[in-house]
Amino acid sequence: MTSATEATDLIEKIHAHGKQNACDDTFFAPHDFPVGQYLPQGDINILRLAAVPEGMVQVEKQAQLAPGTSRGSRHCIKAEDLEHCTFYAFLDANPLEGPVVVMAKTTTIEHPEHRDYVWPPSIVAVGYQRRLADEIRRSQD
Repeated sequence: MTSATEATDLIEKIHAHGKQNACDDTFFAPHDFPVGQYLPQGDINILRLAAVPEGMVQVEKQAQLAPGTSRGSRHCIKAEDLEHCTFYAFLDANPLEGPVVVMAKTTTIEHPEHRDYVWPPSIVAVGYQRRLADEIRRSQD
């Protein structure tokens, strides 16, 4: 059995390795980022779309893309970019479906723990990663 000291040492080594290998560089999505492809940012996926899907309705702008109050849920559109974004949602969205955002100009999606993503003018869908359970639930940072 591992002692508490050995466990603490292992955790410290894991943290040190993570800090040494972390990448906080801003990621710039290319203009030709393919429709149908996605980029993960922590526990959300950002999927490039060709158009707003049928059946969606325009909703109020909300900078934070993932529900919640934890630090991990702070996937946010940069304040000065919010004005050129339009938000859509399904009226009957399942727990994994977030908003669709039409970004008329270059837009930054910020996060305090993950690298920021800068998107060219695009239409993207925000999806939440599934947490393994009997019922469908979204994963949370």
